Amino acid sequence: MIKVGITGGIGAGKSTVSKYLEHLSYPVFNSDLVSREILINDKNVHQEIQKRWGGQVLANGEINRVEIAKIVFSDEEELNFLNHLLHPKVAIAFDLFCKARNSSIVFKEAAIMFESGAYKLMDKVLNVHCDESIRIQRVMSRDKVSEQEVKNRVARQWTDNQRKEASDFTIVNNGEDMLIPQIHSVLKSLEDEESQNS
Repeated sequence: MIKVGITGGIGAGKSTVSKYLEHLSYPVFNSDLVSREILINDKNVHQEIQKRWGGQVLANGEINRVEIAKIVFSDEEELNFLNHLLHPKVAIAFDLFCKARNSSIVFKEAAIMFESGAYKLMDKVLNVHCDESIRIQRVMSRDKVSEQEVKNRVARQWTDNQRKEASDFTIVNNGEDMLIPQIHSVLKSLEDEESQNS
């Protein structure tokens, strides 16, 4: 089984690539979605968060994700605290996901694949690239947030060049280059490698 990480800057189009891979029947693990589920449902996580940030992030046992976002995206130390709390649990969930799949290639989508160190558990990394100016506009429109809020999030991630240099594949999603042929080109490389290994 080849484990492939899918990453890219916020708003680059990772989910678009993942949805197409799922359409082709490849298993795709969404780290951000699983992380959110753990944040919302894991009572141990709630206790640690309440100890750290007090009652403003919990109301009637419900996590206030808006408040948490305000805290972590303006303070790197607080973001690191949250990541260290969630990432080991996400890694366990991915391991179980792989064991339950009968597929030669499995994908793991994660926004901070390199920053978290999760790339070390991948065989290959696919980077989805999109110019920063386009990404900022996409996220402002999608999340209904200000330009500064998006820039704060971008500042917490690796640069486009860092991701590109560290990845095995990069596909461009600026809206000009055809996305699907690029995805199929990556899949052909992966499938060729898998058939050589088996």
